[in-house]
Amino acid sequence: RQDTLEVNCSSKHLTVVPEGLHISARRLNLSGNRLKTLIRRQFYGLTQLEELDLSGNIISMIEVEAFQGLKYLRILKIKNNRLKIIPVGVFSGLSSLLSLDISKNEILVFLDYTFQEMVNLQELNAGENDLVFISQRAFVGLQSLQELNVDNSNLTSIPTDAFSQLQSLSKLRLRRLNINVLPNYAFRRLHQLRTLQILQWPSLETLNSNSLMNLNITSLVISNCNLSAIPYASLRHLTHLIYLDLSYNPITSIESNKLGELLRLQEFHLVGGKLLRIEPGAFRCLAHFKLLNVSSNRLTTLEESAFHAVGNLQILRLDRNPLTCDCRLLWVMRRRLRLNFDGRQPTCSAHERGRRREFRDFSEAELSKVFICRQAGILEQLPSSIEMLDLSYNILQVIKNEDFVELPLLSILWLQFNNISFIEDDAFTQNLILEEVNMFNNSLTYIPSKALAPLSKLGTLEMANNLYTETTLDDAFLNFKHLKQFSFASLAGEFRHLEVIDISYNLLGFKGNSPCSWKHNITTVIANHNSMVIESFKCLPTTVTYLDLSYCNIDQLDVNYFRKASSLREVYLSGNKIKFIPSDWKSPSLKSLTLDGNSFGIISMRSFKGMPNLEELRAGNNPYHCNCELHAFIQDTAIKGNVNITDWPENYKCYHPTDLLNTLVSHYLPAEIVCDMRLVIVISVVTTAGVVLALMLICYFFHLPWYAKATYQILRAKYRSHKEGRALSVDYTFHAFISYCNSDADWVRDELLPCLENSKPPYRLCIHERDFMPGKWIIDNIIENIENSRKVIFVLSRHFVNSEWCNYEFYFAQQRAMGKTFSDVILVVKEPIDPKSLPSKYCKLKKMLSNKTYLEWPEHAKHQAFFWAQLRSVM
Repeated sequence: RQDTLEVNCSSKHLTVVPEGLHISARRLNLSGNRLKTLIRRQFYGLTQLEELDLSGNIISMIEVEAFQGLKYLRILKIKNNRLKIIPVGVFSGLSSLLSLDISKNEILVFLDYTFQEMVNLQELNAGENDLVFISQRAFVGLQSLQELNVDNSNLTSIPTDAFSQLQSLSKLRLRRLNINVLPNYAFRRLHQLRTLQILQWPSLETLNSNSLMNLNITSLVISNCNLSAIPYASLRHLTHLIYLDLSYNPITSIESNKLGELLRLQEFHLVGGKLLRIEPGAFRCLAHFKLLNVSSNRLTTLEESAFHAVGNLQILRLDRNPLTCDCRLLWVMRRRLRLNFDGRQPTCSAHERGRRREFRDFSEAELSKVFICRQAGILEQLPSSIEMLDLSYNILQVIKNEDFVELPLLSILWLQFNNISFIEDDAFTQNLILEEVNMFNNSLTYIPSKALAPLSKLGTLEMANNLYTETTLDDAFLNFKHLKQFSFASLAGEFRHLEVIDISYNLLGFKGNSPCSWKHNITTVIANHNSMVIESFKCLPTTVTYLDLSYCNIDQLDVNYFRKASSLREVYLSGNKIKFIPSDWKSPSLKSLTLDGNSFGIISMRSFKGMPNLEELRAGNNPYHCNCELHAFIQDTAIKGNVNITDWPENYKCYHPTDLLNTLVSHYLPAEIVCDMRLVIVISVVTTAGVVLALMLICYFFHLPWYAKATYQILRAKYRSHKEGRALSVDYTFHAFISYCNSDADWVRDELLPCLENSKPPYRLCIHERDFMPGKWIIDNIIENIENSRKVIFVLSRHFVNSEWCNYEFYFAQQRAMGKTFSDVILVVKEPIDPKSLPSKYCKLKKMLSNKTYLEWPEHAKHQAFFWAQLRSVM
């Protein structure tokens, strides 16, 4: 309608843009017509247009500047047409455009600078085209683009160089592409990207380890591809990731402890895969984990030990899996009223009492009868001569005293990846020659010290990845003379040969309240993925050479511990919350230090001065404040090679100041004068000296010292006059003050005075020989008499120029009282003077002789009468 702000011409079988459209139209809908070409300035008169819809036409050509004049256009839709190429300049004049939809065309290539004038564009939908190539500079100018869709094209590789121009991009969707590998640094420089969607790439089988490097994304979708395994190496860099969707990939397992670096992960989706197993500890260290969706897979069970803390789990999707309802799923049943199954109840598929029954259908009384596990009869068919027994990856829950009683020659026992929560005290009384026991990744919440006590030849005991909390040491009764490796510090005081302690991946929270006693044989402590505070350092052995406290929520370091631990060679403190590096941190023997993924922003040359032997440093992924201290540190370490920074430069980015956010530290290159204090001092000294020298030269050439001295004399005279209580009179005492040199005194007395003082009326003249007050300072007499005279007559000659007192009198005449100007000065040239020959200190006199009329004493007597008449007239 022409009388409204919206003009709807959709589906009118139009072949050209109609004329006479209302010039105030805000929205114009031309979709569903038969338009073929848009000519130059096609919409030029519609200056108020904000939205233009050209979808569903047969447009195959758009001329350059077709949209010229639409400076307020915000939304442009050209989808579902027949465009094959977009010439550079087509979008000229669309500086206000926010959204552009060119999907469902036949576009083959994006040329350089195609979108360069669309500086405010925020959303670009270029999906479902025949794109085979995107030029490196195609997206130059899209500095505000936040969302890009390049679905369903013929691209065979990621246009990394083109994408790197989009530094404000926050969402990127890449669907239905025929790309088989994601290369390293595929999305470099996209520091603002938060959502990445890779959908329906049937050829994608793997991601390179650094393909997602330098991204800060919070949401990642890689679904409907051909990944046979979770790309752990690629995901480990995504420390900000909250949402992960790997659905519809032929992934068969989620491995233990491989997702532990995704500390912020809250949701994980793997729907429609081929999952057979989720290993214990698969989601350990994910303290914020809330949602797991593994529906439509091949899972038979899901053990509680897979999670860091099931209490945080809110939504669990297990439906459409062939679940075996036994003791391993009992934890789900007991939480079924609190867990949200998102409307899809899990169903038992392999139990005679529970087959095809939904979890909600079971009563509390049935749980103990249905959800049970048959305890394996471990020794029923085993010969007594067995020396090595591997029972890993079973469903063992309890180790009883009769289980190994018939195996006296057993020396190696592997029990890892079960669900063991209890070991009877006399479980190993008949296995006295056991040398190695592995209970990694079970459900133990305590140390079975009494069960282990008889094993005097035990050399390796692995008990990491259990559910230990804080335990207390029973009476010291263990004496394992051959123990080389053990998994828990609280028993180590009696292990005289203990060298390695591994208590990683537990729920320990040392408070440091109880003193810890250690033997001097401890060399290695591995305690990563626990929860510690600064007091925890008090319970660590000081004889260690290797210390790993990564991912322990440490926010402060105890420098006293490191002073005592004088043998330390390697320290790992990754993934903590350390806020600053203590300046007094000393560890003279330290050779390797890892501090990546913490919270400190400042490191400098002072940070590691107490570590003279430091050779390797890893300190990336920290919120660095890019300043001169950091620059100097990098120059002295990474650049000069004094210390090998192993993760330099890709993991070092600026967090402050704001204008440098996400800039690589390697690209922070402040001017040398900004950071080098010595250079600043040198430049300051040289500049100051230059200024002083210049001032001295100016003073020399322009006689400024003389002027300063004369000004000083004026001020002194005025001060003395004020002190004596003299006030200036508004009435002049003399008509003129005569300034002359002694060589011209005869001419003044014989010619000038008689002519003026004897005239009618007579003039009162002041000359220094007659009218200066005896006893007063000469300077005071000069200044006072000049100020008390209406005019000042200068008798100029070569002798005048050479007289110092005449020079003073001329300068004082320039500084007369307020209201008197050089119109009161009369120049009488007694003998010819060339102004150019005057000294530079007479610059004002030079100017007056060049610009001001003066009286010249004539040599011929007949001309002198006219001279006197002129002089009297100016008096």
